[in-house]
Amino acid sequence: MDAKNCIETGEDQSNACHIFYEYFKRVKDYIDVKCEDTIRLSNTDKKGIFDYIYDYAMLEIYRYIFPAFPSKSDRELAKHINTLKGATPEELQIKPSNRHEELWDLSIKSKFN
Repeated sequence: MDAKNCIETGEDQSNACHIFYEYFKRVKDYIDVKCEDTIRLSNTDKKGIFDYIYDYAMLEIYRYIFPAFPSKSDRELAKHINTLKGATPEELQIKPSNRHEELWDLSIKSKFN
């Protein structure tokens, strides 16, 4: 329900984004402190460790959000999206705060060129 409200209102009422970034800030801080106290890694090595953990987490999230095989509801949604091709933001009732005009223009140009 929180995800639906977030999409409809454009507000992250459950604070999921903040929690996500706060978690990775803590991971980075832990790496900085733990590696300094125990094995004294360079900043480049610490950054490499953090980047590896971050990339791994993003890959797992991606696999969860975008499974290898689409579900029945995914296929139905894709079919519905195809029926909306060429619709304007106004027709789709997309709030101006949720629009990115440059990307919208680019997608329209690529569709008709």
